[in-house]
Amino acid sequence: MSHLSRAVRLARRYPKSSAALALVVVLAGVFGGDDEEPSVRPLATLPSPTAAPAHEEAPPTTPPRTATTAPARPSPTATRPPSPTAVPTTRPAATRPPRATHAPSPRQVVSTRRPPAAPALACSASMSDATPKQYSTTTVVVRTASGAGVSATAHYSTKDTTNTGTADSSGTARVPFRISSAKKGYRVVVDVVVSKSGRTASCSTSFVPS
Repeated sequence: MSHLSRAVRLARRYPKSSAALALVVVLAGVFGGDDEEPSVRPLATLPSPTAAPAHEEAPPTTPPRTATTAPARPSPTATRPPSPTAVPTTRPAATRPPRATHAPSPRQVVSTRRPPAAPALACSASMSDATPKQYSTTTVVVRTASGAGVSATAHYSTKDTTNTGTADSSGTARVPFRISSAKKGYRVVVDVVVSKSGRTASCSTSFVPS
């Protein structure tokens, strides 16, 4: 096996080392000891090395573009329609039916007022003859209410004499007195009392025997 064949084998074994392969080929040509003219075989296409040779300039690296993120637009906030305000419903107060009011039973009102007093009876007296003579008759004339009873009392010097009568429809009563031997010049007082329907009245008159 020639040195070239070895170099090719080494190159195939180490495909990534292109620089080492080239060096082996050169050395094989320089120090080759075989008399036979080396047959030049086309080399198989070696895969291109991944890494670029050191002497080759690396292509300008384009700086990665920084993705500019656009500022996030604020999403429009969905505006909710205002909830309807609950209007408080005022319930009318329950009205109770009015209680039946019983009319008070009529009470008998007892009047404590006294009936007005009946007017007093009228009473006035006079003598038909104020200076009668002894053994004569004189009359007491009384004016009062119609139908009233009349009582006349003559007070003599020695005794009292009472006579009675009734007033007529005109209210006049006449009560006579018989004078016997009454003391002359002595004033005889006659007291008169009239009465009707529980009412009474009094009056007086007098006479002097002569």
